[in-house]
Amino acid sequence: MRTLASILIPLLLLLSGSPANAQGKAAALTSFSDSIQELSSRISPSVVQIIATGYGLESDTQQVGVSVLSRERSTGSGVIVSDEGYIMTNAHVVQGARSIRVKLNDAEKRSNSIVDGKLIGLDRQLDLAMVKVEASGLRALPFGNSADLKQGEVVLAFGSPLGMDNSVTMGIVSAVARQLSEDDPRIFIQTD
Repeated sequence: MRTLASILIPLLLLLSGSPANAQGKAAALTSFSDSIQELSSRISPSVVQIIATGYGLESDTQQVGVSVLSRERSTGSGVIVSDEGYIMTNAHVVQGARSIRVKLNDAEKRSNSIVDGKLIGLDRQLDLAMVKVEASGLRALPFGNSADLKQGEVVLAFGSPLGMDNSVTMGIVSAVARQLSEDDPRIFIQTD
């Protein structure tokens, strides 16, 4: 299995080293693009869209002291972390949800690509939640080790921003240990 670094390093050496002919550069870029497409096709089936609905108090915009109970809907991304149907997502996506639906990206292999999910647990401070679905043949992504991550590495982000399912974007690791304040126990990986 080729890693993104094993693809990029020869490409960068070719582009920044001694002058190479235009055909060589074009071939390297085509190879890089093909590698990203191949990686995307392997990862995308493990990334899902979460649709959570529930009820909450609507803010009092006129400030007359009356709150209205209204239906709320949120969407977000999730990652299949076990072929037994466990999916990791953000806690703010499913917090307070009365119904959780999961849209699977591997829809061509299933008769119904939207399945019901059950909240297993969440951590508000880390903004992580675990959802379980009853489905078979799921493709789980293994966990990596964040200690191995280095500043400047090229990374891909997969997800469903703003309810638009199955997107991918590329960036770099800006910092491997970003802390918002000294009192905050959370340490973030910043990507741009």
